[in-house]
Amino acid sequence: MKPFLLFLFTICLSFVSYTQTPVRMTFRAGMNFAQISGVGMQGFNKFGAIGGLGVSWRFKPRFSFEPEIVYSMKGARRNPDPDNGDYSSYTIETDYIEIPAMFSWHIDKKDRFTLDFGATFGFLIRQRVTQNGGELTQGRGFQIFELGLAIGAAYHINHNWAFQFRFQNSIIPIKPYASGQTAILPLWGIIRIGEVHSVISLSLQYAFRLQKPLPKDQRPVKEKKTKERKIKSDVIDEDD
Repeated sequence: MKPFLLFLFTICLSFVSYTQTPVRMTFRAGMNFAQISGVGMQGFNKFGAIGGLGVSWRFKPRFSFEPEIVYSMKGARRNPDPDNGDYSSYTIETDYIEIPAMFSWHIDKKDRFTLDFGATFGFLIRQRVTQNGGELTQGRGFQIFELGLAIGAAYHINHNWAFQFRFQNSIIPIKPYASGQTAILPLWGIIRIGEVHSVISLSLQYAFRLQKPLPKDQRPVKEKKTKERKIKSDVIDEDD
């Protein structure tokens, strides 16, 4: 996995060096609220951190492409329910190196709001299951690779800072059901062959432009309207 991440980082740097369109470096940090569907642990009760870096390429006036490399803490948690005589707790911790590849649609001309959509590619680097504070070592492990889809929105406070909301869901099982059985969700009628992650992320992003601005003597000069009006008035006076 390390050679792959190094290769991806090299590609990003090469792209930034040769592209002529605005590219910005981004840093993002925030909180995950996660659950695992298909295992009886629904509810976004598992809290974890998310953070990483990426680039934002504005390839159209209203669209940008934003690949990232982030560390994302997911999983699920079932809390005790003493009112119903349940005093048992159960926690699943799954940490990923994740590569979101997101497209952003800049809705307004002032660049205040964006809608985001794309895919996520995750590599499992840590897993831990505990019950009542004790670690469980038996059971089937999770898949190393995760593929998901993500949608979200962002509010850009100013040119550098933005507040992001994102929801992502696995589209392939992170752990198949035992014996290969399937389950049909009664509400949506979806056939599921294993457990999947669902994650809500709230994060703060900081971005800055990588390319240096052009020197003043190389910037295009725009004539002011006041000067144009003055020239026109001078011409009229001479004709009179």
